[in-house]
Amino acid sequence: MVSLEKDFAISIDIGGTDIKGAVIDHNGRVITKGQQPTGAGKGKETVIGNINNLIKDLLNKELAERIAGIGVGVPGSVDTRTGTIKGGIANVPELNGVCLVEEISKKFPYPGYLDNDATNAAKGEFYFGAGRGYRNVLVVTVGTGIGGGLILNGSVYHGASDYAGEIGHMIVVPSGKPCSCGNYGCIEAYSSGTAMVNYAKWKNKKGVRSALNGYSDEELSPKLIDQLAVEGDKHCKEIIHQAGKYLGITLASLTNILNLERCIVGGGVSNAGELFYDPLFNYFDTYVLPEAGKHCELVKADLKNDAGILGCAAMVFMRNA
Repeated sequence: MVSLEKDFAISIDIGGTDIKGAVIDHNGRVITKGQQPTGAGKGKETVIGNINNLIKDLLNKELAERIAGIGVGVPGSVDTRTGTIKGGIANVPELNGVCLVEEISKKFPYPGYLDNDATNAAKGEFYFGAGRGYRNVLVVTVGTGIGGGLILNGSVYHGASDYAGEIGHMIVVPSGKPCSCGNYGCIEAYSSGTAMVNYAKWKNKKGVRSALNGYSDEELSPKLIDQLAVEGDKHCKEIIHQAGKYLGITLASLTNILNLERCIVGGGVSNAGELFYDPLFNYFDTYVLPEAGKHCELVKADLKNDAGILGCAAMVFMRNA
């Protein structure tokens, strides 16, 4: 268990524009928090310097003696064993190939941990949120894309090369819509925020008469589609229904394979309410096998926008447990 003398974690969540940081205790309480510009485009030294400056700003003498570790989340592919960012951070290319844990350890005497931000969101829900008390949990984040993280038998499942959890690229419609990964028919091409906007653009291009017609491609967003659906537009309802439907089928398939206890759904698109959740739950219930479904509950995420930063803290506490 985490020592009560060292019961705080430093959380660093790196985004393309800003780096968010906090000191968090093992109950999920935020003690201090702060933010720094990422400095993308200004060189590796600037970005790493901004990370270290934020960590320094978060600490005071009392806290410094009670830190169990530093957890860092990044939107890219990582090597969790070495603490290296392997690639995939388009917005902060300076960090691709950088052993970030090593860079941070040059300045601070705490163990450092690094993981992908979607996996960290899963850790946050598992340790502090809707997955607390369960050992086999899937967390899916539905936003611009679709990310995910797996907790199996109480431990994060990373796979052979830290690539596990790419739920967004499960094929749900063979030879279906094109996906950003280069494949066709991925769930991300049907249920993500990007997929919803693309479907709306397609309807406008085809001349389908709907409340969408008065908006340019640049104005279309999942939030707008949800708003127009709530106001009664049947085509916007159809777009949201499709997103919920295919995600429900995907989560049922994963539950049948993994015999999960909880499937947790979060992210911006999940804020669409009943129009999204009704088909999600209905199709999940339809396709999950009775024995698997009997032991698994499909639920909404608890942590919302705090999942990433709390997940960085959870990573520290789970490694020190």
